[in-house]
Amino acid sequence: MLNNFSALNLLDRIVNVGSKNIKNAKVNRKKSIMTLQGLNVTLNAGNQIALIFIAGYFAYKGYIEFAMIFAISGYTGEFFGGLTKVIELYPNFASANELLNKYPEIKEEKKITESQKN
Repeated sequence: MLNNFSALNLLDRIVNVGSKNIKNAKVNRKKSIMTLQGLNVTLNAGNQIALIFIAGYFAYKGYIEFAMIFAISGYTGEFFGGLTKVIELYPNFASANELLNKYPEIKEEKKITESQKN
């Protein structure tokens, strides 16, 4: 009876340690995602404002038409919107890559499949 109770305690400790590790990994992942998103939003807004002011200056000097300010604003929005998506997907890529490194047989299977296609 004592051995069963001891094994149950050991199993409980293993599960608790594993749960804490998973929780810590999720918290760290969320922190990195939030840091990247905050940095991206800050840079996005700053760059868009800077580009609009530069376009306004060029329009004022007569180098470009005033309507170009709206086009530049739209293009910068599209560019930085795409950059936002890349930054949002980066943690997923990093975690998938870490899994592939942990299980090299998955990488090998993919290489074999690609070579069979050629």
